Amino acid sequence: MSRHPAAVRAVLFDLDDTLLENNGDLFFEAYLDALARHLEGWIPRARLVDAAMVAGAAMMAEEHPEHTNEAVLLEALPAALGVDPVRFAAEFRRFERSDFRGLGPPWRAHPWVPDLVRTVVQRDIAVVVATSPIYPLPVIEERMRRAGVLDLPWSLVTSWDRMHSTKPNPSYFQEIARLLDLPPEACVMVGDDYFQDIVARRIGMHTYFVGRPLPGLDTGPGGSLREILGWLEAKASA
Repeated sequence: MSRHPAAVRAVLFDLDDTLLENNGDLFFEAYLDALARHLEGWIPRARLVDAAMVAGAAMMAEEHPEHTNEAVLLEALPAALGVDPVRFAAEFRRFERSDFRGLGPPWRAHPWVPDLVRTVVQRDIAVVVATSPIYPLPVIEERMRRAGVLDLPWSLVTSWDRMHSTKPNPSYFQEIARLLDLPPEACVMVGDDYFQDIVARRIGMHTYFVGRPLPGLDTGPGGSLREILGWLEAKASA
């Protein structure tokens, strides 16, 4: 078998509901609740939620290749709140050092996922945690810990301090390929969200859909996550 099946040299794994069964929307709500508790007495929760929606929309709607998602959000959030940006940044840095182990809704890990990722690595294929980069690295690492994959040799984890755009912007996937020093055609994006993940094929990436069937939509190649290894084998022998 070729060491790089059908020229695939990197597998990009989505995190929520791909590597880990975890409701991303409910997790985000819990994250905002935790931040609101940290800021309690200074910024009311309702104001924080409204400002987060405004800042998040600005981050996703506008191109900002010179600024990371972290920089954009930490500028837009205090501006939307009308508070001192220096104080807000300092408070957020303290929040980043929180214990996130109890954060979020109930989740479920699959014990076979770590071995699946290890097998991909053993084939000399780079692996990436390609999650929406709207969180600090410690928040992403907590979900990776839950999935049992935190200590695996990831080539890249797309945290907000590394990335300059987010899903479903094609530039997010282009940036990953650039950071890996690979052409998009050498990468495959694996995810459960047609609108957030499968859009990667617009820049020439392979995609592998692990979500629920979507009648009427061309989701392309896919199946269960456990079947990705067989799919790679099939591409190698095609």
